[in-house]
Amino acid sequence: MWIYIKTSPYNENSYTQHLIEHLVCRKDSSPQTFFLRDFPLRASSWLGYSSFYFNSLEVSDVKNQLFSPFEIKRIPLEKKLIREECSAPQSDRTLLVNRVWKELYWKHFWWAKSSDKVTIWELFKQHALYYNQAHCWVADNDFWIIERPEHITTEATLWCMPSSQSYAYMIRQTPYTVKVFDGLENGSYAFCYFLDWFCYVRSQYYHNYCWRAYDFPTLEFFEYQDKLALIFCNQDKDFFNTPLSEAFFQEAMDYFLGVKEYLQEIALVTEIRIGKIVSQTELKKFIVKITLEEVQNHFHL
Repeated sequence: MWIYIKTSPYNENSYTQHLIEHLVCRKDSSPQTFFLRDFPLRASSWLGYSSFYFNSLEVSDVKNQLFSPFEIKRIPLEKKLIREECSAPQSDRTLLVNRVWKELYWKHFWWAKSSDKVTIWELFKQHALYYNQAHCWVADNDFWIIERPEHITTEATLWCMPSSQSYAYMIRQTPYTVKVFDGLENGSYAFCYFLDWFCYVRSQYYHNYCWRAYDFPTLEFFEYQDKLALIFCNQDKDFFNTPLSEAFFQEAMDYFLGVKEYLQEIALVTEIRIGKIVSQTELKKFIVKITLEEVQNHFHL
């Protein structure tokens, strides 16, 4: 089972929601509680939402744990853990994510960075603001939505292919191209999800069956609140600029449409991002409109 909580960055920093995600998952240090409640719960935090995966727990128990106030005594312990998590040298991806944010919003942003500036009062306020029924989705293991906030009633129409803007960056003497999409266009998440997946399966195919010397090219998918970014490493330019096979593209499209977990995850995350219900019928109608030419144009560096 999955529980998703819609959140938002606080003071241009992902740290606060990351810290709250830690705090709601660990509220008691006893061994019995660890194995009964904490160990079965796996959590991740993104810029616009946090997700919690579990199998052996009741939904009502997990919601009660997430919604209940956390223990003040755990705050310094979890801050220390996050500080250790963020102490490693920043990856090229992290540096790019922060630089693109500044380019888009004219503000500094700190992704994957710890901070001691947030107060206990601010933590409790942010927790109360987002960890409640109005910001909560429940889905099964295949991402099929079982429960959504009561105010989510409007259905989305996925009708147009999204466009992107390209930005060039040099990180540690490595060139990158970042393609940024309007994340609030109804089809943007589905389109970027498909491109990310298609790049992965194509690189696997070329590596295993075409004996091409592509070492699993770098394409990373990052979600801002109202933007989406695909990050290309220009050192993989030969791979991305190689013409795509119509036969391979069609086989990939048929396979993708047949995996219900992909479609249901897209529908779930899109609904959280834009606040509208995405039907499987509408989603499939949108995805089949993605053409080989559009994919090749977005891959071209």
